[in-house]
Amino acid sequence: MKIINKYILGFGATFLLLFVIVLESYGQNVMIGITAKNEGMVKLGDEIMVEITIHNASSRYGSVLPFRLKPQFNVDVKNLKFGDNGHQLPTGWSIVGNEEGDLRLSNGTDSIPPNASRSIRLKIKAVKTSTGNKVLANLFFANGRPPGNLPGPSLEGDLSADNSSFIIINVK
Repeated sequence: MKIINKYILGFGATFLLLFVIVLESYGQNVMIGITAKNEGMVKLGDEIMVEITIHNASSRYGSVLPFRLKPQFNVDVKNLKFGDNGHQLPTGWSIVGNEEGDLRLSNGTDSIPPNASRSIRLKIKAVKTSTGNKVLANLFFANGRPPGNLPGPSLEGDLSADNSSFIIINVK
């Protein structure tokens, strides 16, 4: 039994080491996540602040260059809308598009070092009593040229599975 446990432990450790090596050698990965205050509950007519975190998970492939990230946020315009002001963006970031229900940003002149994150806070206003309203956060890539609103290729080695996130907002 002890020999079997040693083999299982050895295989487990080897698998974990290989997983870390593959992940590290894969390339530059940037991920996005979103959370809301008050567990996503907001009163009709009030605003709720949502926080988005964009993280450069790469430890060896350098900074994310300026004008390369183009996050986009979507709300159901029947029930929610982006606030007219009060958004908090990191230094160098800007809004490059704001159409009904869609808000697009650029990392602008900001360069995100390896293992560093940026926090974005967006205000969303509740316009109709409703439940189950999704707020979508998607990470797209720009071409690296100002103002950062034109599409570009993803970063080499980026894992697309962590380029989307959502929360649910309930309006009472």
